[in-house]
Amino acid sequence: MVVSNEKNSLIKEFANQKKEYQNLTDSYDNCQEKYNILLETEKNLKEKNRNLLDENSTLKAKLSNQESKFWLHTSFNTLEELTKECLQKISNTEKIPQEPALCNTLLENWCKDLENITLKLKRDLDKQDDPRRSLRNTIQDVTGNIRVFCRIRPPITSEENERQLCAMSFPNETSLEIRKARKSVNVLSGKLINLKQKFTFDKVFPPDVTQAEVFEELGQLVQSALDGYHVCVFAYGQPGSGKTYTMQGSSNDCGIIPRTIDLIFQKIDKLSTLDWNYSVTASFLELYNENIRDLLLPNSTHNYEVRYNEGHGITVTNLQIIPITSAEELKLLMEEAQKNRTVAATNSNEHSSRSHAITKIHLEGYNETSKVKYSGSIHLVDLAGSESARTTNAERLNETKNINTSLSALGNVMLALYNKHPHIPYRNSKLTFLLQSCLGGNSKTLMFVNVSPFEECFGESINSLRFASKIKEIKTVAKKNKTYAFQCYH
Repeated sequence: MVVSNEKNSLIKEFANQKKEYQNLTDSYDNCQEKYNILLETEKNLKEKNRNLLDENSTLKAKLSNQESKFWLHTSFNTLEELTKECLQKISNTEKIPQEPALCNTLLENWCKDLENITLKLKRDLDKQDDPRRSLRNTIQDVTGNIRVFCRIRPPITSEENERQLCAMSFPNETSLEIRKARKSVNVLSGKLINLKQKFTFDKVFPPDVTQAEVFEELGQLVQSALDGYHVCVFAYGQPGSGKTYTMQGSSNDCGIIPRTIDLIFQKIDKLSTLDWNYSVTASFLELYNENIRDLLLPNSTHNYEVRYNEGHGITVTNLQIIPITSAEELKLLMEEAQKNRTVAATNSNEHSSRSHAITKIHLEGYNETSKVKYSGSIHLVDLAGSESARTTNAERLNETKNINTSLSALGNVMLALYNKHPHIPYRNSKLTFLLQSCLGGNSKTLMFVNVSPFEECFGESINSLRFASKIKEIKTVAKKNKTYAFQCYH
C-alpha cells in the first residue's frame, strides 16, 4: 500500500511537471515564431532602404544631367526653379531612410530581448527537464528495472482449422489463464484433472493486440536511453511463437525495432530545440553455433571475441560500428542485417531463426547550454527458439543443441540472479556474456515471452511462462551515465 501511494504521488507529480514543461515549450515556440516574423520584417525594411537609396542616387544623377542640359538651353530663373524642385526631391528622399534605420535599431533591440527570453526559457526548460527525467525513472524503478510482457501469437487463417487451440482467458491486462482444450483424466482415479494454470506479468497482450499497441509500452524506455541509461529488450519463446514478428514485424506492419528507430530520431529532433546534440551508432551481430557473425559482413573471416572493457562494458572485437545520421539509414542497415541472418525450416516454423540476433544502438547526447553529457544504449535481442532435440531432424541437430545450451545458460543466469547468488555464471555462454550488462547490471530490461496458442505446444508454452515468471521477480538497479563537460582555458 505504501509503495502504491508513493507510486501514485510520483505519477501525479510527474504529470504536473510534464504540464509545466509543455507550457514552457509552447511559450518558447510562440517567442520563436515572433522572432522569425521580426527577422522577416527587418529583411523587408532593409530591402526598402536599399531601394530608396538607389532612387536617391538616380535623382542626384538626373539633377546633374538636368543642370548641364538646361544651363545651355534655359534661362537662369527656369534653371533655379528646376534646381529647387530637384533639391526638394533629394531632401525628401534623404529623410525616408531614417525611418527604416530607426526600425532596424528597434528590431535589433527586440531581437536581443527575444534572444534573452529564449535563453531564459531554455534554461527554465532545462531545469524542469532534470526533475522530469528523475520522476520518470523513479516510477520505472518502482515498477522494476526488469519487466516482463507476455504476448500470445494469433493463429493465421490456414492454422485455425488444422490445429487445436489451447483454452486461454485474460482476467485483466496483467494476467493469463491457460489450459488444454481437451480435458485430461487421471488414469488411477478416473477423475478429471484441472490443468488450468494462471500467470501474472507486468503486461499481457492477447492475440488481437496490434503492433502499435505493443510498442506504446516501450516509449518510456526509449526516452530512458536518451537520458543516459542502458536499455535491453529481448524476445523469448519456442520456435513459431512470434518472436521475430514482435521484434522485426513485416513490410506493412513494423515491429519493435523499426518503431524504436523512428521514435529515437523523432525525440532527437525535438530535443535539438533545447540545444541537445546526439550522435548515434549501431552494430548488428548474430550468435550462431556459439560463433559471432557480423550481420553487415556475413562473409568476413575476422575473429570476433567478447571482451569486458572497464568503462565501456561488454565489447566485441572487429565488429563494425556504423555512425548513423537518420532513421531511414538505420532501417536500411537493419533490413540488410535481417537478410543475412541464418534461418531454416523446422518442425514448428518454416522460416525459423537459427541464431540469436542482437542489434545495439548507442546514443551520445551533449547539451551546449548546461555542458551535460549522456551516454546510453538500446540492445534489441531476438533469441532463437528452444526446441526438443527429439523432434529435430539430423541436419539441424547441432544447431538445436547450441541454441538449447545457450538458452539453458541464460536460464541459469536468471536463476542465480533470482536467488541472489554471489557468483553469476555470465561466462558460461557467449550469449549471457554478451548480455551481461543488460541482464543483471546497469540496465533497464524488458523481456517479451512469446507464446504459441496451439495445444501441441502446451508443454513448451508452460515452460516459457514459468521461466518468465521467475525473471519478473529479479530486482536490479540501473544507473544513469551522466557527465559534465568543462572547457579549460589556458
